[in-house]
Amino acid sequence: MAKKLLLTLWRGPYASQYADIMWQIADRAVDMGYEVDVFLYMDGVHAMKTLQGPKKFPNVGEHLKQLAKRGVNIVACSRCSTARGY
Repeated sequence: MAKKLLLTLWRGPYASQYADIMWQIADRAVDMGYEVDVFLYMDGVHAMKTLQGPKKFPNVGEHLKQLAKRGVNIVACSRCSTARGY
């Protein structure tokens, strides 16, 4: 049976370190052979915003792109995204 991990991000990418911790866990889980899914919910949908340019923080959008290239399935809540203008 395949090892699976689902991570849910509820907070915005720069409001706390939750987004940073999430992508680090996802990255390591892939290294360990897990099939990883990420669900962006509520303000967590801001993590997928393109053209982020933080100067003093890790770029969460770029990290999500790298995770997707590694096979991580990333899904955002459509209702949450629409409510926030995406």
